[in-house]
Amino acid sequence: VLSGRTDWSSSDDLKGICYSYFQLKLDAEDNVFPNGLPVLTRIVEGKKLYDPRTTTKAITGITVATPPVVTSAGHGYSDGDRVYIRGIAGMTQINDREFTVDSVTTDTFELKQIGSTGLSSYTSGGTISEMSFSNNAALVIGDFLRSDFGYGRTGTNVGVIDSTTWTTAANAADEDITLSDSSTEKRYSINGVINATEDPKAVITDLRKNCAGFTEYIGGKWIVHMGKWRAPSMNFNAADFASGISTQTKNDRRSSANRIKGTYANADDNYNLIEFPAVTNATYLTEDNEIESSRDVQFRFITSTATAQRVAKIMLERGRQQITHEADFKLKAMQIQPGDTFGLRFDKYGYGAYGTHDGSNNA
Repeated sequence: VLSGRTDWSSSDDLKGICYSYFQLKLDAEDNVFPNGLPVLTRIVEGKKLYDPRTTTKAITGITVATPPVVTSAGHGYSDGDRVYIRGIAGMTQINDREFTVDSVTTDTFELKQIGSTGLSSYTSGGTISEMSFSNNAALVIGDFLRSDFGYGRTGTNVGVIDSTTWTTAANAADEDITLSDSSTEKRYSINGVINATEDPKAVITDLRKNCAGFTEYIGGKWIVHMGKWRAPSMNFNAADFASGISTQTKNDRRSSANRIKGTYANADDNYNLIEFPAVTNATYLTEDNEIESSRDVQFRFITSTATAQRVAKIMLERGRQQITHEADFKLKAMQIQPGDTFGLRFDKYGYGAYGTHDGSNNA
């Protein structure tokens, strides 16, 4: 980078920054670039992510030094590893932050790129989690929630994400799905680029759409679910109502489409947005008097045809199975929250067994 440059020095080391350096040589005589400079693209692995399922290592000491030295018996880390630290008493300034490991010994390592200024003395406690590259949809969502260009700017960190639902969601995303050719792929992966200038709310909406998921801030915690069946957390019947029940059986025409079509970032086409095979349902088409009604979607974080169709099918079924009930419940219902599933038995409506329902935002 420094060769032949006067605007760079040896102190411009780009630490902590993902970058590419290209040097193009123009041969004016041969007119090498008659149509202008070529478009340069890269396939990158992304960033290392925190995983709530990772086994943590205990911290027993941290020095107030530049850089700080962490003591953790038999930690097993190597120079360059990325770690997440939390739960420290005393030196709270480094809680819920990620660091690069350096100058490793058997029981100690340095925290790269941090000095001692403003650090309090270490008192006790603290754990370390090693971070790793991953495209697991639940982990990507969690990383965006705590990132400075996501909701981290409002104070969200790992401790503000509900660990139970997050872990369950990560396990669901990691499940192998068998495809028609007998190969497998993970249930939900997120692959793509998020610009730091994008509206966090719009990004979260896009991320959860690409895994048919649910992500909301409820009761001081972020709740994360993947688009997979979950057993009811509670059952209700007529005795649990505190009022009558009202029912809405039809939503707007757009939501009740019988065909889902759209685009996704095809990995076999350099991640360009192309159309996936539309998902249709012959039964729904018959119900609609053979009048085709399509809904267009864009899955910018999906790179697999099978995943795009799988998510599209979930969207289609959710749109068609649109019976909505509204009622006041007794205090028992205070045990559920938006995003939970619950069983409902109500003989008047023919619910002779406990059917499963999604809790709405008013649950």
